Amino acid sequence: MIVIPAYAAIVRGWFGACPMPLNRERPWQEWPVCVCYGAIGGCIAGQILSLSLMVLLRKHKNLKVA
Repeated sequence: MIVIPAYAAIVRGWFGACPMPLNRERPWQEWPVCVCYGAIGGCIAGQILSLSLMVLLRKHKNLKVA
């Protein structure tokens, strides 16, 4: 389950770089801003997905979820 947030951050960071060639004069499209926001959003989405998969697919009822 640790891999999901990492992959999500990489994919969202990659997609965060897509709007950069459109127009760099806007402040939200400067170099690291789009990629960082995309990676942060991907990490958060990956954490939520990982937590929901742990809760829904856990095999042992006695397993504690942090």
